[in-house]
Amino acid sequence: MNIPSFRRLLLALAMALALTPASVLADWTTYHLDQSRTGNDTTEPAATNVSSAWNANVSGQIYAEPLIVGNTVLVATEQNNVYGLDAATGAVLWSNTSLGTPVTQSTLPCGNINPVVGITGTPVVDTATSLMYVVATLAQPNVHYELYAININNGATAWHETVSPSGNPIYQGQRSALALANGRVYIPFGGRSGDCGTYSGTVVGALASGPGTLVSYALPAGHEGGIWAPSGSAVDGSGNVYVTTGNTTCGSTCNPFDFGETVLKLSPTLGLVDWWAPTNWPSLNAGDTDVGSVGPALLPNNRIFQVGKGGTGYILNTTGMGHISNAPFSGSACPGMTADAAFGGTAWAAPYIYVPCRTKLVALNVNTTTPSFTVAWQGPAVSYSGPPILAGGVVWTIDPAGTLYGLNPTTGAIVYNIGITFANHFATPAAAGGRLFVPAGQVLRAYNLAPPPVTLNPSSLTFGNRPQGSTSPAQSSTITNSSGAPLTINGISISGDFAQTNTCGTLPATFAPGTGCSVSVTFTPTASGTRTGSVTIDDSATGSPHQLRLTGYSFAFKAAHTLDGWGGLHADGGTPPLTDSAYWPGWKIARSAALLPDASAGYVLDGYGGAHTAGTIANVPTAYFGFDIARDIVFLPTATAANPQGYTLDGWGGIHPFGGAPAISGGGYWPFWDIAKRLVLLSDGTGGYILDGWGGLHGFAVGANPMPPSLSSAFWPGWSIARDIALAPGSTAANVAGVTLDGYGGVHPFGASGAVSGEALWPNWDIARAVRYSQDSTAANPMGWTLDGWGGIHQFGGAPAIPMGGFWPNFDIATQLIIG
Repeated sequence: MNIPSFRRLLLALAMALALTPASVLADWTTYHLDQSRTGNDTTEPAATNVSSAWNANVSGQIYAEPLIVGNTVLVATEQNNVYGLDAATGAVLWSNTSLGTPVTQSTLPCGNINPVVGITGTPVVDTATSLMYVVATLAQPNVHYELYAININNGATAWHETVSPSGNPIYQGQRSALALANGRVYIPFGGRSGDCGTYSGTVVGALASGPGTLVSYALPAGHEGGIWAPSGSAVDGSGNVYVTTGNTTCGSTCNPFDFGETVLKLSPTLGLVDWWAPTNWPSLNAGDTDVGSVGPALLPNNRIFQVGKGGTGYILNTTGMGHISNAPFSGSACPGMTADAAFGGTAWAAPYIYVPCRTKLVALNVNTTTPSFTVAWQGPAVSYSGPPILAGGVVWTIDPAGTLYGLNPTTGAIVYNIGITFANHFATPAAAGGRLFVPAGQVLRAYNLAPPPVTLNPSSLTFGNRPQGSTSPAQSSTITNSSGAPLTINGISISGDFAQTNTCGTLPATFAPGTGCSVSVTFTPTASGTRTGSVTIDDSATGSPHQLRLTGYSFAFKAAHTLDGWGGLHADGGTPPLTDSAYWPGWKIARSAALLPDASAGYVLDGYGGAHTAGTIANVPTAYFGFDIARDIVFLPTATAANPQGYTLDGWGGIHPFGGAPAISGGGYWPFWDIAKRLVLLSDGTGGYILDGWGGLHGFAVGANPMPPSLSSAFWPGWSIARDIALAPGSTAANVAGVTLDGYGGVHPFGASGAVSGEALWPNWDIARAVRYSQDSTAANPMGWTLDGWGGIHQFGGAPAIPMGGFWPNFDIATQLIIG
């Protein structure tokens, strides 16, 4: 985190906010806070000392803006998962992962959301009924859209119904934010990136009270004109709905005019009330220069601000919009840009409107009385400017390349520059309760806008992987009164598989500023998986109760690591990291890795056959080829750090002993044909199998042991799509059970294995890389995990989810998952 020291600037921000009338901290229930899409939260404390509060991993990419009601942060992902997180700690209060299977992007004719398309448009919340409305893209029984009403108190689905746009859902996308007004949920639909197939821009209105009659508005059939801007529709005080369209298929020759490149005013029942289009709509339409790449924003004095791909900003009237005409005012909103200039949504804090121009955020000084604007400032250069919001007296915008910027709202000076690693395009933050919430890929990051009156150091405790029923060593956190007034701690409680003691004395107890006490926590897991809890401190300070976030892991393995193609090992599931002796940044030459039976150390195998130590283990020579043909490495079950014995596999099928391991007999060998993929050993080390790229299994014996039985699995002759193989724990020649993995994610049982259920699938996309059993799996009921090329770990057969040690969206670099 790089936070410049602008003392005078921050003092000015604090003074400005001090002059703002006091109000209750607001819930953030819709895209950019309100129906006008201002994105301006004036209730937050001045952002005088921003600090990280917590990070929470979720399953699936986050494209939708997070929403906040009370102490619950609501997150929806492309995996069709919805979460309620504790705003103070990030702990999962509830999750709903049963909405349905998302659509694999590779099965769609176009689009740019990978690897799956689920919930993209920002949901909306009705606090009166405690319902959140989300639209999920479902793959079964065929591609369609389903509206879900979810109880925000417990995550339960209250009801759901199918909502259909005017066209085929495989061509029609739902990226725009939902809106709630007039007793209806308004759902815009556009196309997908690439504009494939036949569709029409559509708005569907569903009853908020439950399944019933839908109303809709659609452009002429098949003419495109997508309504796709992430900010969605705006709604005025009379319940009229405003949306903006993109280009239609008739280009510059539309006759009659078909409402491409148009700002539409729709009635509460979605009848067309009024509209406006620029006089140069023919050239915009012909050039795919969507006016509707940003949604409309409602400003004071019955004005609308609109900007699109062309970079021209328009100030329009909400009444007498003028149809095809010159706007009351127009000018360049994105200086120097006339194509792909602006995307997402704006923010408004009079007199400024903040525009997400592609390469930088731009602030316009707007006169809404006599409509006009001038450029006030331009922000720092970025890879892409994310839709901005205002909170704590700072303008916040996300560069998806991995930076959260906080800018001075009147000058554009950088106040904060915070690394967030990665975010999806058009990502936008939200704020509530003195915190900023930032969607960053599969992570939601929370930041305190100002120092909390109670400081916990550290602010969270994490306990490494340990067996169920065993108790960890204690970890401590110090509780400090960070305010300028006495602090009374009334009580301390704990939840989850954790226990605490503290030095706070008999409660209630009062502590002077700068003083405090400590709490000591132990972890005793009662079930497998990631276990969460919190220490809750009931005190007299603002924001009480304050919480210490607790996380512990209990998996049926000693260690788990993801290997990337450059040789990096990334500890998964609470595993302590291993020091890797070899790393080749920019060179994807790492082929496999293996852990000793006690999981204390291991080797990373490069493509030339070199074995490189990870952790403390003896160096041993291995077969070296001088070209990229080494494919896998395994240890014998008797191997130790002092006496590591095992085998490497080359792509022709050759098995090469190292460390004094016995020679082998059998197997398969294909000279000059790089077809051998992986190697596995039986649990007793008497033999094993080679997996070839077509799915064939080739048994081999170790030393003088008899040959293991011949087995068949899924087989794809002539198609090298098999990616990995794993044997069930305890497999011997007398009872072999295992699975193979294809590149699309299919897990295929063989031998005595039972059927596999629940695996992640990516049809027609070769992205699956590894498969591993959970150590408490059985032959009859296989369960474990698969690894995709981005580093995602996906459970099957009921195995618990494993937190990932590495994740590289859109970068096929993950190579192997090793578990010991």
